[in-house]
Amino acid sequence: YTILQAGPWSGAVSYFLAVTVFAVLLFNRRIDRWVFSINLATILLAGILNILGYLPLMSAEAPAAGLMDWLSYAADYLVLAIASIWAISLLKAEFKSVAEKFQAALGVLSRDRADLEKRVEERAAGLIKQTDQLRAASYITRRIAELQDLGTILNVVTRLVSDQFGFRHAGIFLMNETGDEVVLVSASSEGGRRMVESGHAIKVNAQGLVAFAASQKKSRIALDVGPDAVSFNNPHLPDTRSEVALPMLVRDRVLGVLVIQSDQPMAFSTEDIDVLQTLADQVAVTIENMRLLEESQTALMQIEALTASRTREAWGQK
Repeated sequence: YTILQAGPWSGAVSYFLAVTVFAVLLFNRRIDRWVFSINLATILLAGILNILGYLPLMSAEAPAAGLMDWLSYAADYLVLAIASIWAISLLKAEFKSVAEKFQAALGVLSRDRADLEKRVEERAAGLIKQTDQLRAASYITRRIAELQDLGTILNVVTRLVSDQFGFRHAGIFLMNETGDEVVLVSASSEGGRRMVESGHAIKVNAQGLVAFAASQKKSRIALDVGPDAVSFNNPHLPDTRSEVALPMLVRDRVLGVLVIQSDQPMAFSTEDIDVLQTLADQVAVTIENMRLLEESQTALMQIEALTASRTREAWGQK
């Protein structure tokens, strides 16, 4: 209406620019180009019709407009519109870039938060597991402290390790007198007990976890998955998927090896070693104390027998 009133002498360019700016701000590039083209075509069409006499200006005060007036008017819109579209497009691109960076940063923060929460949960679960293991180890230690027979102690240890820690098999190997092999003397599983009855023994210089723990005085874990996967082919324990061997040490001397097996592929971790090794060492101390007690009792009996014999000899001489 404004351009029909005064033609190139009107302020219609501001309205066309406003529509163009809103189109650039609110829509995509395809829409704002259509709006720009329609506005420019409207101005040119109005100018052509006015110059040809088909569209006279409605305002009587408006001077006559020639070709240059209309071209100058269209050029004003053209320059201002292109500058506005270019500037706003750059601004939108910058905002989009900032938004994408913000979204990326937000995504990184979300992943970091999720990872942190996962680590916290894993750490909490690990602490709970370790607390339960320490409680179980303490319970086993208290139980074996009440016993006086070595065979009973060994059987109680293997049974309680399986029950309290939830493992399928626990076995205790003791070093023989010559120190060249360890002999299985107690086991919690049915297959392990059959191995005890058959006199199962392992040479210290042989291959395997038990021999390694006995010779190197170090604990070792074996799994059937992962980079350090091994194969378990014991016919008495066919369900074994994980195994740990722990040397039972007293003053850096190996008394035997505590072996624990599970039917889970990743049942043991390095964190479990600390608790289980402490338990193995405590069992070793108990075994050593029982042996010392037995030796003391044997020596005492020998002394008593010798004393009685000499007493009888002395009475006989009188």
